[in-house]
Amino acid sequence: MIQLLINCSSCDLYWIISEKFQEVYVPAHNISIDEFLLMWKGRLGFKQYIPLKRARFGVKSFMLCEDSSYTFSFKIYTGKENVAPRAQELSLSERVVVDLMQPLLQKAYHLYTDNWCTSLPLYRYLCRQGTLACGTVQSNRKGFPEQVKSAQLRRDELIACRSDELLAIKFKVKKVVFMLNTIHDDSVVHRPDRRHQISARQSQPVLLTTTNTWVALTALISC
Repeated sequence: MIQLLINCSSCDLYWIISEKFQEVYVPAHNISIDEFLLMWKGRLGFKQYIPLKRARFGVKSFMLCEDSSYTFSFKIYTGKENVAPRAQELSLSERVVVDLMQPLLQKAYHLYTDNWCTSLPLYRYLCRQGTLACGTVQSNRKGFPEQVKSAQLRRDELIACRSDELLAIKFKVKKVVFMLNTIHDDSVVHRPDRRHQISARQSQPVLLTTTNTWVALTALISC
């Protein structure tokens, strides 16, 4: 079936299946977007190479899923020309998210993303569309607060900066994590240590815990 979709990605079959996925099921409140690589060894003009994926070479798709692993919507990437023209002020990766989210905007969903698409313009756009979001972000994204980016932290320390609806966070666990968020505040949860005792030294932001959960669930499909 998937191979048939590859050969007919622009025909009616693709759109019929995509629409049926959305007609027969209403996703839960928390959803996530990730990329999926279907291994493909044949000749194909839009074959992609993603070294971090298990398949490495194949057909790239973007999938919007919920915690049950149900795929609500998906998009086969055949090039820049197949990305919807809406929200022209956003980048290509940001418009892919908007395209997948279109049926769910203005319905108070919570979206979790990874650093491929997380950005300040996208999160502001989603917030205006009644959708809150949370995800890891690359520190070199345009507009990310310099005071957060350059802060020197010790393990389990956190710094946050809020601008209107956006909360930017830098947190150090084993490595430094940068996040953007319009869902949670900057509160932390304390994790048990090796002796199963709760310690203030073993802490991490609530938003990091929830984001890891939702992105990991989506990655079960996209690995």
